[in-house]
Amino acid sequence: DQWSGDRCFVCKCACIINEVEVGTARDSARAVGLQCTMDGAKEKASLTDVRNQDDGVAVSSADAPRGRVLPQLVATIVSSLAGLVLGFTFGFSSPAIPDLKDRLSEEEASWFGSVVTLGAVVGAPFGAVVIDKLGRKGSLLAVNVPYGLGWLCIVLAEEVPEKGLLPMLLAGRVLCGLGVGVTASAQPIYVAEITTKYLRGLFGTSLQLTINIG
Repeated sequence: DQWSGDRCFVCKCACIINEVEVGTARDSARAVGLQCTMDGAKEKASLTDVRNQDDGVAVSSADAPRGRVLPQLVATIVSSLAGLVLGFTFGFSSPAIPDLKDRLSEEEASWFGSVVTLGAVVGAPFGAVVIDKLGRKGSLLAVNVPYGLGWLCIVLAEEVPEKGLLPMLLAGRVLCGLGVGVTASAQPIYVAEITTKYLRGLFGTSLQLTINIG
């Protein structure tokens, strides 16, 4: 009886110790899981901050205070200048065609006015590739190349012989259309990423506004 009583006492102590160890392990697991969750959130926020800094304006993933409006406004206005050129490109054919009616047939003038959309069709998927390679800000800077070459072709078209007039004009319009496609892809993404949630909706309209002004 003495031995049985001692054995029961030992068994009870072992059970108590086992329960304590299990509870401690469970608490440790919860603590580790909470710490991993917090570390993951911090890492995600850090990556978001770095991505925003790469695009030119550092904005926290938790959204900066409302008071930091000026840098967001400046970045939005500068990026929207591409929208002005986009508007120029679409609207240019309207005043230009009457001046070209002596050198272009009606069908050729129609091609001059509409071929820019073919360049935009190519520029939209091409813009996705450029954005991945150069980033949003880099894409908006690089888009000056097709725009510049396109307008240069249009300006120099008056100096070429009669047979070369239409090809030069169409080449310039296609290049400008390529810039249109890249601009329409990159600028809205750039503005959405650099602005806080308080200003994102307002500043997100900048591209359409500048297109209409252009």
